[in-house]
Amino acid sequence: IQKATHQYKMEDFSGCINEGRAIIAKDSISAILGLIGNSFNRLQQSDSALHYYNKVYTRNPADYRTLEKISGIFLGRKMYDTVVAMAQNYLAYDSSNVVINPILGLALHGKKMYYESYDVFEKSLELGCDKLSGYYYQGLNKLMTGGYYAAWKWFEKAHFYAFGHFADKEYGEWYGYLHRDGTVAQPAKGNIFKGPFHIPRMMIR
Repeated sequence: IQKATHQYKMEDFSGCINEGRAIIAKDSISAILGLIGNSFNRLQQSDSALHYYNKVYTRNPADYRTLEKISGIFLGRKMYDTVVAMAQNYLAYDSSNVVINPILGLALHGKKMYYESYDVFEKSLELGCDKLSGYYYQGLNKLMTGGYYAAWKWFEKAHFYAFGHFADKEYGEWYGYLHRDGTVAQPAKGNIFKGPFHIPRMMIR
């Protein structure tokens, strides 16, 4: 197990998959199933990732982190109806989940159900979900329904939140991760997830 975990951390995803498969041939451990799924996901082999994620989620339908990964794949495929159904089914038992509520909002936005998406993101923000994406999608929902002034105000909130919390005013550059209260979660400004690339990319977009 330690070897498979180390291989994943070292980005030897193929090695992690092989080691993980050897482990689950003897003992089907959920954590290893998830690790194999993560490895396939990092290799952009989403069908194989889904196969292992579904095994984990079937065992524990309360595992919202695995549902988040499954939803991410389906959102990428624009399978919005599937994500809505899965999210609503989960939220029927855990209505205040701060991870799944925004996923439902994203899927509804993808279905062009902008009013419904707005309501979900409004609830998500009240629950303390990610403010930057919440503000941004509220702006998009208002924009798509003709509420141009309201959209501007939401985009303005997103702008000031981003520059007020992610930017390092003393040493420059941006942090990649915040806690939900807006404090810095990870002080490193460059890592394997290429935050310094994605931040300006999204701003240009």
